[in-house]
Amino acid sequence: MKIPYNVLRDKVFGCWWGKTAGGTIGAPFECYRGCLEIGFYMQEDPSGVPNDDLDIQLMILRAAEKYGKYTDSHILGEYWLNYVSTSMSEYGAGKNNLRNQIPPPLSGNFNNLNKNSCGAFIRSEIWACLCAGNPDLAVRYALEDAQVDHSCEGVYGEIFCAAVQSYAFAESDIEKILEKGLTYIPSECGISRGVRCVIESYKAGKTWKEARKAVLKTVPGSFGNIKGYYPGQTPEDDIPAAEHGYDAPSNVAIGVLGLIYGEGDFGKTLCISAGCMEDADCTAGFAGATLGIIKGYSNLPEKWIKPLGEKIVTWCLRIDSDLRLPKTVGELSERVINLIPSFLGADIVSFSAEDKNNFEISVIDRSQFLKQHIFKQIGEGDFSQLLARVPNTVRYSGILFDTYVEYENGAVMNANSSKKIKLKFYNNIWDQQWLEIQWHTEEGVTVNPNPSLWVNLDQKHGGVNVAQTEFEIVLGEIKKSKLNLSLEITSNGRYTKTFIPVVLLIN
Repeated sequence: MKIPYNVLRDKVFGCWWGKTAGGTIGAPFECYRGCLEIGFYMQEDPSGVPNDDLDIQLMILRAAEKYGKYTDSHILGEYWLNYVSTSMSEYGAGKNNLRNQIPPPLSGNFNNLNKNSCGAFIRSEIWACLCAGNPDLAVRYALEDAQVDHSCEGVYGEIFCAAVQSYAFAESDIEKILEKGLTYIPSECGISRGVRCVIESYKAGKTWKEARKAVLKTVPGSFGNIKGYYPGQTPEDDIPAAEHGYDAPSNVAIGVLGLIYGEGDFGKTLCISAGCMEDADCTAGFAGATLGIIKGYSNLPEKWIKPLGEKIVTWCLRIDSDLRLPKTVGELSERVINLIPSFLGADIVSFSAEDKNNFEISVIDRSQFLKQHIFKQIGEGDFSQLLARVPNTVRYSGILFDTYVEYENGAVMNANSSKKIKLKFYNNIWDQQWLEIQWHTEEGVTVNPNPSLWVNLDQKHGGVNVAQTEFEIVLGEIKKSKLNLSLEITSNGRYTKTFIPVVLLIN
């Protein structure tokens, strides 16, 4: 299947205008619980409403413009520390861990009460657009992004949304799109159960209000408890209490609820999503962006778009000369379109011989994609294997080889205890390598079987370019709260060295 340039462009514009419309209509209902029939924007002037759901994606755009398809969680983590001003909830926990030298995906999981919340799925659109029509690629970037400040359901939420929205460039049937998204996440996770609840409610003939209630019973969320019931709403005693921060499952499901019960009507989709409240700007933003992709900007009702204005207003970013944020929704859309060829690659993007600014993209299956994209070096064709590494395995990319550092049960240890650290190497070149591994430790730390050893890494062919080894870190009487260890890895006969920090937090 091919997606021509004019269709792609229309859908990218539809995505960002749909995101803006959803974030705007949902803003007044964010953090409330209740159920309300809404008819239009509640703001007297809906133009230029600040939207944190969009802010982080503007920052990601700048990282993607600089680093292209090599953008990963380490790059994004540094951008978080440089440019994100807010420190609320999971944003703050992720930043706090990064400042303490705790790398992704550990940063999204450790001491993070909101790791299952909504801050990651709200930034899926950037990856969906950059990987338009190719969800196998979109989910890999969504994973890199989400694990900076989320884990578990928070990560599953962004993966699901990125897959859905990427596939929406190629498929207009909402049920098929949702089923595609579900194939990338565990079938028993909260996101899956919440989405299935909505689909089953619709097929059973329930109203959207009944479906909302079913979602909050199936995957109870805590977001509506922040401000409590919306004025005039009657408390619902049959909605169970929720674990603090367990919010992505119910809110992703509510976004899906808007898509399904909106039945292709843009305004109805926005109003139903926002009318379910909870994290309303996020749910309506997801639903609006997804339907905007399906329908394209040219088919969005002027009634819903014209009042918004073009201007983008931010509130949670530190602005400096390096960030160079897009000032309008149109500029954002154009800059994203310009990046698509570099992310999808020459095997997927075909430029017109007559017009070098005109191109079309192909929708390919995962086996084709894995043969040609940068992420092929992860070594697995099955995305579930990659997802299983979260939250205990940290990936470090290199010129000669990639290194995966797996922490047994995370980075926390007790004094007088031991922990296994597994290292896995992928050869990125066509020469065999001998890797010398040297641990640099602190007093009171023993490395078994030996702090220095050699590993043979076969050449890059036939799937044998993988080597692994395992160490046991043994602690004695440690009176520190944190240990900063490091791995020095040298390929024999090469002048470059790889230094990898290994941080251990002591209980």
